[in-house]
Amino acid sequence: MRNGKWIAIGVLGVLMVILTVFLMKHQKEEQKQAAIYQEIDNKIRPLKVKKQQLTKELEDLIEDYEARHREKATAQVIYTEMSPQVYELCYPIMQERNFAGILALSSTQLPGADGCMSMEDFETLIEKGWTTCIKWETESSVNQWLPALKNQLSQLNIEVPNIIYFPKNTYKTELDSQIKSLGFEIVVHHENTAAGHALVQTQYEEELWHLGALGLMGSRTKVRFDEAIRSKGNIIYLVGFKEEDELYEERSFTVMLDYFKSYSDDQLLVVGTIEDAREHYYSRQEEVSEEEKTQYLQQKGTLEAEIADLEAQINELQWQ
Repeated sequence: MRNGKWIAIGVLGVLMVILTVFLMKHQKEEQKQAAIYQEIDNKIRPLKVKKQQLTKELEDLIEDYEARHREKATAQVIYTEMSPQVYELCYPIMQERNFAGILALSSTQLPGADGCMSMEDFETLIEKGWTTCIKWETESSVNQWLPALKNQLSQLNIEVPNIIYFPKNTYKTELDSQIKSLGFEIVVHHENTAAGHALVQTQYEEELWHLGALGLMGSRTKVRFDEAIRSKGNIIYLVGFKEEDELYEERSFTVMLDYFKSYSDDQLLVVGTIEDAREHYYSRQEEVSEEEKTQYLQQKGTLEAEIADLEAQINELQWQ
Protein backbone atom coordinates (compact mmCIF):
# COMPACT_ATOMS: atom_id res chain seq x y z
CA MET A 1 0.00 0.00 0.00
CA ARG A 2 2.79 2.31 0.91
CA ASN A 3 4.53 1.69 -2.43
CA GLY A 4 1.32 2.39 -4.32
CA LYS A 5 0.93 5.71 -2.50
CA TRP A 6 4.43 6.82 -3.43
CA ILE A 7 3.88 5.73 -7.01
CA ALA A 8 0.70 7.84 -7.16
CA ILE A 9 2.53 10.83 -5.70
CA GLY A 10 5.30 10.36 -8.23
CA VAL A 11 2.88 10.14 -11.15
CA LEU A 12 1.09 13.27 -9.88
CA GLY A 13 4.39 15.09 -9.62
CA VAL A 14 5.32 14.14 -13.18
CA LEU A 15 1.94 15.31 -14.41
CA MET A 16 2.35 18.63 -12.58
CA VAL A 17 5.76 19.12 -14.17
CA ILE A 18 4.35 18.29 -17.59
CA LEU A 19 1.42 20.65 -17.01
CA THR A 20 3.74 23.43 -15.84
CA VAL A 21 5.94 22.97 -18.89
CA PHE A 22 2.87 22.98 -21.11
CA LEU A 23 1.48 26.14 -19.51
CA MET A 24 4.84 27.90 -19.79
CA LYS A 25 5.13 26.86 -23.43
CA HIS A 26 1.53 27.99 -24.10
CA GLN A 27 2.17 31.31 -22.38
CA LYS A 28 5.29 31.86 -24.48
CA GLU A 29 3.29 30.98 -27.60
CA GLU A 30 0.59 33.47 -26.62
CA GLN A 31 3.20 36.14 -25.97
CA LYS A 32 4.78 35.36 -29.32
CA GLN A 33 1.40 35.62 -31.07
CA ALA A 34 0.60 38.84 -29.19
CA ALA A 35 3.92 40.29 -30.31
CA ILE A 36 3.14 39.30 -33.91
CA TYR A 37 -0.36 40.85 -33.71
CA GLN A 38 1.08 43.99 -32.15
CA GLU A 39 3.65 44.22 -34.91
CA ILE A 40 0.91 43.78 -37.54
CA ASP A 41 -1.26 46.39 -35.78
CA ASN A 42 1.69 48.80 -35.69
CA LYS A 43 2.02 48.38 -39.44
CA ILE A 44 -1.71 48.67 -40.13
CA ARG A 45 -2.39 51.75 -37.96
CA PRO A 46 -0.46 54.30 -40.08
CA LEU A 47 -1.96 52.78 -43.23
CA LYS A 48 -5.47 53.31 -41.85
CA VAL A 49 -4.64 56.89 -40.84
CA LYS A 50 -3.30 57.57 -44.33
CA LYS A 51 -6.39 55.97 -45.87
CA GLN A 52 -8.66 58.22 -43.78
CA GLN A 53 -6.71 61.30 -44.87
CA LEU A 54 -6.90 60.37 -48.54
CA THR A 55 -10.59 59.46 -48.27
CA LYS A 56 -11.29 62.91 -46.78
CA GLU A 57 -9.29 64.55 -49.59
CA LEU A 58 -11.30 62.60 -52.17
CA GLU A 59 -14.62 63.54 -50.57
CA ASP A 60 -13.62 67.22 -50.40
CA LEU A 61 -12.43 67.16 -54.02
CA ILE A 62 -15.73 65.68 -55.26
CA GLU A 63 -17.86 67.98 -53.08
CA ASP A 64 -15.97 71.11 -54.17
CA TYR A 65 -16.12 70.20 -57.87
CA GLU A 66 -19.82 69.36 -57.80
CA ALA A 67 -20.72 72.39 -55.65
CA ARG A 68 -19.04 74.80 -58.08
CA HIS A 69 -21.07 73.46 -60.98
CA ARG A 70 -24.33 72.55 -59.30
CA GLU A 71 -27.26 74.83 -60.09
CA LYS A 72 -29.24 76.03 -57.09
CA ALA A 73 -31.84 78.65 -56.32
CA THR A 74 -30.75 81.72 -54.34
CA ALA A 75 -32.64 83.78 -51.76
CA GLN A 76 -32.02 86.83 -49.60
CA VAL A 77 -33.83 88.77 -46.89
CA ILE A 78 -33.70 92.59 -46.95
CA TYR A 79 -34.71 94.47 -43.81
CA THR A 80 -36.29 97.69 -45.04
CA GLU A 81 -35.85 99.51 -41.72
CA MET A 82 -32.96 99.80 -39.27
CA SER A 83 -35.29 99.13 -36.36
CA PRO A 84 -33.77 97.78 -33.11
CA GLN A 85 -36.19 94.87 -33.56
CA VAL A 86 -34.12 93.58 -36.46
CA TYR A 87 -31.31 92.88 -34.02
CA GLU A 88 -33.50 91.92 -31.07
CA LEU A 89 -36.06 89.69 -32.83
CA CYS A 90 -34.87 88.71 -36.30
CA TYR A 91 -31.14 88.29 -35.81
CA PRO A 92 -31.37 85.41 -33.27
CA ILE A 93 -33.69 83.46 -35.59
CA MET A 94 -31.42 84.09 -38.59
CA GLN A 95 -28.29 83.24 -36.59
CA GLU A 96 -29.77 79.95 -35.39
CA ARG A 97 -30.03 78.88 -39.04
CA ASN A 98 -26.68 80.40 -40.00
CA PHE A 99 -28.26 82.95 -42.37
CA ALA A 100 -27.13 86.54 -42.95
CA GLY A 101 -29.47 89.38 -43.90
CA ILE A 102 -29.23 92.70 -45.75
CA LEU A 103 -29.86 96.07 -44.08
CA ALA A 104 -31.36 98.96 -46.07
CA LEU A 105 -29.65 102.30 -45.31
CA SER A 106 -31.08 105.76 -45.91
CA SER A 107 -30.54 109.26 -44.55
CA THR A 108 -33.09 108.60 -41.80
CA GLN A 109 -32.32 104.90 -41.33
CA LEU A 110 -28.76 104.72 -39.99
CA PRO A 111 -27.28 102.99 -36.95
CA GLY A 112 -27.44 105.21 -33.91
CA ALA A 113 -30.20 107.44 -35.30
CA ASP A 114 -33.52 107.93 -33.50
CA GLY A 115 -35.63 104.78 -33.65
CA CYS A 116 -32.78 102.77 -35.20
CA MET A 117 -30.51 100.03 -33.88
CA SER A 118 -27.32 101.06 -32.13
CA MET A 119 -23.98 101.23 -33.87
CA GLU A 120 -22.78 98.39 -31.64
CA ASP A 121 -25.61 96.12 -32.80
CA PHE A 122 -25.03 97.14 -36.42
CA GLU A 123 -21.33 96.30 -36.20
CA THR A 124 -22.17 92.92 -34.66
CA LEU A 125 -24.39 92.08 -37.63
CA ILE A 126 -21.71 93.15 -40.12
CA GLU A 127 -19.15 90.98 -38.29
CA LYS A 128 -21.59 88.06 -38.66
CA GLY A 129 -21.67 88.45 -42.44
CA TRP A 130 -24.64 90.78 -42.88
CA THR A 131 -24.40 93.36 -45.66
CA THR A 132 -26.13 96.61 -46.64
CA CYS A 133 -27.92 98.29 -49.53
CA ILE A 134 -29.02 101.86 -50.23
CA LYS A 135 -32.75 102.60 -49.97
CA TRP A 136 -34.19 105.00 -52.56
CA GLU A 137 -35.80 107.84 -50.60
CA THR A 138 -37.27 110.28 -53.08
CA GLU A 139 -38.89 110.69 -56.46
CA SER A 140 -36.42 113.45 -57.32
CA SER A 141 -32.98 112.97 -58.85
CA VAL A 142 -30.69 110.69 -56.92
CA ASN A 143 -27.98 113.35 -57.31
CA GLN A 144 -29.87 115.50 -54.80
CA TRP A 145 -29.57 113.15 -51.85
CA LEU A 146 -26.94 110.50 -52.57
CA PRO A 147 -23.89 112.76 -51.93
CA ALA A 148 -25.32 113.76 -48.56
CA LEU A 149 -26.02 110.12 -47.69
CA LYS A 150 -22.51 109.10 -48.72
CA ASN A 151 -21.14 111.79 -46.42
CA GLN A 152 -23.23 110.43 -43.54
CA LEU A 153 -21.95 106.90 -44.20
CA SER A 154 -18.38 108.15 -44.38
CA GLN A 155 -18.70 109.79 -40.96
CA LEU A 156 -19.94 106.45 -39.58
CA ASN A 157 -17.15 104.51 -41.35
CA ILE A 158 -19.74 102.53 -43.30
CA GLU A 159 -18.81 101.44 -46.80
CA VAL A 160 -21.17 102.59 -49.54
CA PRO A 161 -22.81 99.47 -51.06
CA ASN A 162 -23.27 98.98 -54.81
CA ILE A 163 -26.88 97.79 -54.36
CA ILE A 164 -29.89 100.12 -54.42
CA TYR A 165 -33.37 99.12 -53.26
CA PHE A 166 -36.54 100.82 -54.49
CA PRO A 167 -39.65 100.67 -52.28
CA LYS A 168 -42.96 99.88 -53.97
CA ASN A 169 -44.02 102.22 -56.81
CA THR A 170 -40.75 104.21 -56.87
CA TYR A 171 -38.73 102.39 -59.52
CA LYS A 172 -38.80 103.50 -63.17
CA THR A 173 -36.80 101.95 -66.00
CA GLU A 174 -35.59 105.37 -67.19
CA LEU A 175 -33.56 105.63 -63.96
CA ASP A 176 -31.27 102.77 -65.00
CA SER A 177 -28.70 104.88 -66.86
CA GLN A 178 -28.44 107.26 -63.91
CA ILE A 179 -28.15 104.36 -61.46
CA LYS A 180 -25.28 102.84 -63.44
CA SER A 181 -23.46 106.16 -63.74
CA LEU A 182 -23.50 106.49 -59.96
CA GLY A 183 -21.68 103.18 -59.55
CA PHE A 184 -24.55 100.91 -58.59
CA GLU A 185 -24.37 97.39 -60.04
CA ILE A 186 -27.58 95.87 -58.68
CA VAL A 187 -31.06 97.35 -58.44
CA VAL A 188 -33.76 95.71 -56.32
CA HIS A 189 -37.39 96.63 -56.88
CA HIS A 190 -40.85 95.14 -56.84
CA GLU A 191 -42.02 93.19 -59.86
CA ASN A 192 -42.13 95.27 -63.04
CA THR A 193 -43.42 93.00 -65.77
CA ALA A 194 -44.04 95.95 -68.09
CA ALA A 195 -40.29 96.54 -68.19
CA GLY A 196 -39.60 92.82 -68.62
CA HIS A 197 -38.31 92.33 -65.08
CA ALA A 198 -39.50 89.13 -63.42
CA LEU A 199 -39.93 88.74 -59.68
CA VAL A 200 -37.92 85.51 -59.76
CA GLN A 201 -34.73 86.30 -61.64
CA THR A 202 -33.09 83.43 -63.49
CA GLN A 203 -30.60 85.34 -65.65
CA TYR A 204 -27.59 87.33 -64.51
CA GLU A 205 -27.19 90.77 -66.12
CA GLU A 206 -23.63 92.08 -66.39
CA GLU A 207 -24.27 95.85 -66.57
CA LEU A 208 -27.12 96.25 -64.11
CA TRP A 209 -28.66 93.26 -62.40
CA HIS A 210 -32.40 93.71 -61.79
CA LEU A 211 -33.73 91.67 -58.87
CA GLY A 212 -37.36 91.43 -57.84
CA ALA A 213 -38.56 91.58 -54.24
CA LEU A 214 -41.80 90.94 -52.36
CA GLY A 215 -42.97 91.18 -48.79
CA LEU A 216 -42.23 88.09 -46.75
CA MET A 217 -45.77 88.19 -45.38
CA GLY A 218 -47.48 88.64 -48.75
CA SER A 219 -50.02 86.18 -50.13
CA ARG A 220 -47.73 84.98 -52.96
CA THR A 221 -44.74 84.24 -50.76
CA LYS A 222 -44.79 80.43 -50.81
CA VAL A 223 -45.80 80.26 -54.48
CA ARG A 224 -42.91 82.51 -55.50
CA PHE A 225 -40.48 80.56 -53.36
CA ASP A 226 -41.50 77.30 -55.03
CA GLU A 227 -41.08 79.01 -58.41
CA ALA A 228 -37.54 80.06 -57.45
CA ILE A 229 -36.66 76.52 -56.41
CA ARG A 230 -38.03 75.00 -59.63
CA SER A 231 -36.37 77.53 -61.93
CA LYS A 232 -33.07 77.74 -59.97
CA GLY A 233 -33.72 81.48 -59.76
CA ASN A 234 -33.18 84.29 -57.26
CA ILE A 235 -35.86 85.65 -54.95
CA ILE A 236 -35.66 88.47 -52.38
CA TYR A 237 -37.97 88.83 -49.40
CA LEU A 238 -38.61 92.09 -47.57
CA VAL A 239 -39.13 92.31 -43.83
CA GLY A 240 -40.15 95.49 -42.04
CA PHE A 241 -42.26 96.86 -39.23
CA LYS A 242 -44.55 99.31 -41.08
CA GLU A 243 -45.71 98.07 -44.49
CA GLU A 244 -48.46 95.45 -44.26
CA ASP A 245 -46.97 92.89 -46.67
CA GLU A 246 -43.54 93.21 -45.03
CA LEU A 247 -44.77 93.27 -41.45
CA TYR A 248 -42.71 91.08 -39.14
CA GLU A 249 -44.65 88.30 -37.46
CA GLU A 250 -42.57 85.71 -35.61
CA ARG A 251 -44.44 82.57 -36.61
CA SER A 252 -44.64 83.37 -40.34
CA PHE A 253 -41.04 84.56 -40.33
CA THR A 254 -39.79 81.40 -38.62
CA VAL A 255 -41.83 79.11 -40.89
CA MET A 256 -40.40 80.70 -44.03
CA LEU A 257 -36.83 80.52 -42.73
CA ASP A 258 -37.41 76.85 -41.93
CA TYR A 259 -38.32 76.36 -45.60
CA PHE A 260 -35.08 78.09 -46.49
CA LYS A 261 -33.12 75.87 -44.13
CA SER A 262 -34.71 72.68 -45.41
CA TYR A 263 -33.88 73.43 -49.05
CA SER A 264 -30.46 74.75 -48.09
CA ASP A 265 -29.65 71.51 -46.25
CA ASP A 266 -30.72 69.57 -49.35
CA GLN A 267 -28.22 71.58 -51.45
CA LEU A 268 -31.02 73.18 -53.50
CA LEU A 269 -30.78 76.73 -52.18
CA VAL A 270 -28.11 79.33 -51.36
CA VAL A 271 -29.34 81.69 -48.63
CA GLY A 272 -27.30 84.78 -47.83
CA THR A 273 -26.28 88.04 -49.39
CA ILE A 274 -26.75 89.29 -52.93
CA GLU A 275 -23.00 88.93 -53.39
CA ASP A 276 -23.37 85.23 -52.50
CA ALA A 277 -26.03 84.93 -55.20
CA ARG A 278 -23.88 86.75 -57.74
CA GLU A 279 -20.93 84.43 -57.04
CA HIS A 280 -23.23 81.46 -57.53
CA TYR A 281 -24.51 82.84 -60.83
CA TYR A 282 -20.94 83.41 -61.99
CA SER A 283 -19.87 79.88 -61.17
CA ARG A 284 -22.92 78.11 -62.54
CA GLN A 285 -22.83 80.00 -65.86
CA GLU A 286 -19.20 79.09 -66.46
CA GLU A 287 -18.94 75.93 -68.48
CA VAL A 288 -16.59 73.27 -67.20
CA SER A 289 -13.50 73.46 -69.40
CA GLU A 290 -11.94 70.27 -70.70
CA GLU A 291 -8.73 71.19 -68.90
CA GLU A 292 -10.54 71.55 -65.55
CA LYS A 293 -12.49 68.34 -66.09
CA THR A 294 -9.32 66.43 -67.05
CA GLN A 295 -7.45 67.76 -64.02
CA TYR A 296 -10.34 66.82 -61.73
CA LEU A 297 -10.58 63.28 -63.12
CA GLN A 298 -6.80 62.82 -62.82
CA GLN A 299 -6.78 63.96 -59.19
CA LYS A 300 -9.82 61.81 -58.44
CA GLY A 301 -8.26 58.76 -60.13
CA THR A 302 -4.95 59.21 -58.31
CA LEU A 303 -6.63 59.41 -54.92
CA GLU A 304 -8.84 56.39 -55.64
CA ALA A 305 -5.81 54.34 -56.73
CA GLU A 306 -3.85 55.30 -53.60
CA ILE A 307 -6.81 54.37 -51.39
CA ALA A 308 -7.24 51.01 -53.17
CA ASP A 309 -3.51 50.28 -52.72
CA LEU A 310 -3.73 51.04 -49.00
CA GLU A 311 -6.79 48.79 -48.66
CA ALA A 312 -4.87 45.97 -50.35
CA GLN A 313 -1.92 46.42 -47.98
CA ILE A 314 -4.22 46.44 -44.94
CA ASN A 315 -6.05 43.30 -46.08
CA GLU A 316 -2.77 41.48 -46.75
CA LEU A 317 -1.48 42.27 -43.24
CA GLN A 318 -4.78 41.28 -41.59
CA TRP A 319 -4.72 37.83 -43.23
CA GLN A 320 -1.17 36.98 -42.24
